[in-house]
Amino acid sequence: MISSCPKKKYFIALLLVFVLFSIILSPVTAFAEDAEFVYIGGDIIGFEARLNGVLVTETGYAAVGNWQVASALKKGDIIRQIEGENVENAEDIAQILDKFHDKESVTVVVERNGVLSEEKVCVFYDAVRNKRMFGVEAKDSVCGLGTITFTTATGEFYGLGHEVVDFDTGYNVISDRGTLYSAAVTGIVRGKKGAAGAIKGCLTSKKMGMIDRCGKFGIKGRMIDDYYGNDSFRLGGKADATMGNAKICSAVSGKKEYYDIKIVKTYRQTSKKDKSMIIKVVDSRLLDLTGGIIQGMSGSPIVQNGIIVGAVTHVFTGDPTMGYGVYADWQR
Repeated sequence: MISSCPKKKYFIALLLVFVLFSIILSPVTAFAEDAEFVYIGGDIIGFEARLNGVLVTETGYAAVGNWQVASALKKGDIIRQIEGENVENAEDIAQILDKFHDKESVTVVVERNGVLSEEKVCVFYDAVRNKRMFGVEAKDSVCGLGTITFTTATGEFYGLGHEVVDFDTGYNVISDRGTLYSAAVTGIVRGKKGAAGAIKGCLTSKKMGMIDRCGKFGIKGRMIDDYYGNDSFRLGGKADATMGNAKICSAVSGKKEYYDIKIVKTYRQTSKKDKSMIIKVVDSRLLDLTGGIIQGMSGSPIVQNGIIVGAVTHVFTGDPTMGYGVYADWQR
C-alpha cells in the first residue's frame, strides 16, 4: 500500500505534464499550418490611380459677355456630374458642355471636403482650345512612384502602405481602378534635416498590373504577368514586430538590397491605423546613398526574424534617418 502511492502520484504527474504540454503546443502547430508565405517586394514602381470624377487643380475666371466671372468651383473639388450626366474623365467636361451649348451656366454636382453639393457654374468658349470650358484646370488621375511591399502566389500585389495624396491640391485619393507600371529611376535627391529627399523618375509604358484599391493603406491589385521575387517570407504584422534589429528591402540603388534598420518603437493597435512603428536607418550604405528614408521608398518591406512585419511609410522631416512603418497585415 505504501509503495503504491508514489507510483500513482508519478503517473498522475506525468499525465498532467503531457496534457499541459499538448495544450501549449497546439496553437503553435495550428499557427504554422495557417502561415502565409509571400514574395518580398522592394521594387520601385510607377502607378496611375484613376479618380472617381475629375479633380479641379486650378481655378480662374470665365468670360461672360464683357465680364470676368470667378468660377464657383474650388481647387480640390471633385466634379461628379454636369446637368445630371456623370463625369468620369477630363474629356467628358467639354463633351457634356457641347450638349448644352445654349446655356451660359450649368448645374454641377461636386464633392467638396467629402460632401456632395450643387453649384451653378458659368461656361465660356475657349477659342484657343476650340471648346466650351469652365475656366479651371482639372485632371482625372494621379500618378506617382512608390515601392511594392509583397506579392502573393496568386499574383496579388500590395504597395506604398499609405494613402496617395495629390501634389497639386492635397486631395487624398480614394480609387478602385488604376494601373501599375514599371518605373525608370533617373536620380536621387538625398534627404536632409528639414527637407525630405526623393527618388526621381518616371513611369514607363510597360504595364505591370491593374490597381483595384487605392486608399489609406496604399495600393492593391493584380499583376498582369507572373511576378515573383527572389525570396519568400512568412507574412506577419502587429503580432510579430518587436523593438530591435530589422531590415528593409529596397531597389533604390538600382538593384534590390537589404539594409539594416532598428525598430525603435511599436504601437499596440487593435484596429487598422497608420504609423504602427518608428524605425531608424543604421546602414551606412543607405545613409550614404539617400541620407535615410526618402520619397518613393514608401512600401519598402520591413523584415524581422524572417518575417515581413511591415512597410516603410513616412519620413521624419527633422531627421531623415527616422520614419514610420505600418504593420503588414493592415495592408490587406
